[in-house]
Amino acid sequence: MANPQHLKILKQGVDTWNRWRTAHRGIRPDLRGVDLGGAHLNEANLTRADLRKAELGEADLSEARLQSARLEEATLLGAYLGEPRRS
Repeated sequence: MANPQHLKILKQGVDTWNRWRTAHRGIRPDLRGVDLGGAHLNEANLTRADLRKAELGEADLSEARLQSARLEEATLLGAYLGEPRRS
């Protein structure tokens, strides 16, 4: 089960999340099983995040940092992992 505090910080937006990640480099974010379907996570620092069984379908993950993230059984159907979208 995900850490509710980690999810609360992520829901405050990518800028807040990335600042928190910079300040807490030793923490491995626990986002197991969360529903982030359709979320705008472009440029999010998800390095080492535990995203097992997370719903990431239709999420914008362009330029997200996913190094060493755990994605086993995560749903990525329709997630955008390409170049940043331009308006």
